[in-house]
Amino acid sequence: MWLQKLPFAVKLLLYVLVVFAMGTILVVIVSLIAEPDSEEVSGWCITTGYILGVVLTLLGGVSVEKSGLHKLYERAGAMKSNVAAIQERMENVILQMDALIDRHMERESDVYLSVSKNDMKKFKHVKTLKDIRSSLSNYPVLRSDEDIMKMFDEIAKDNDRILNVKLEYNECAQRYNAGIKSFPVSVFRGIFKMEPLEYYKNTD
Repeated sequence: MWLQKLPFAVKLLLYVLVVFAMGTILVVIVSLIAEPDSEEVSGWCITTGYILGVVLTLLGGVSVEKSGLHKLYERAGAMKSNVAAIQERMENVILQMDALIDRHMERESDVYLSVSKNDMKKFKHVKTLKDIRSSLSNYPVLRSDEDIMKMFDEIAKDNDRILNVKLEYNECAQRYNAGIKSFPVSVFRGIFKMEPLEYYKNTD
């Protein structure tokens, strides 16, 4: 993954140096194999050696960068799966909390008269963290229930985890998308069918 982090100019210079070094070695090898008795290296040996150097450098570079990008892709997939798992857990807790709030409101209305029947009619079932915060604000009596507040804290923590994972995913996706557009991977992108990752647009 370190190769993708390099600026384009630095990466290009690195490739040129590797091509020169590998080409020189290959020129010597080709010359020794094709013309073992010759004291001078012929032009075709030099051309062949450097062409092979360019090809092998490109293939090696693409292999290294593709491997790094594959790790980024897998990491992004794992993050997306984590978001779904935390979201599902949070929704289950919200369902439990909704039932608990509903029972609490009925009990307060019947026993303590802290919640009027009109308030009960206006009360909407909670489906999101925003709904829960609104209910706790509109009906302070709910904040006296330890179970409700415990669930609220759990939901708030899960919501923060989802937000953090989404931000990390977007950062990972940004690196991956930039990587598949950079040289030399961009040349072979169509062959490898490397499509850009979609970002989380809503991080609320």
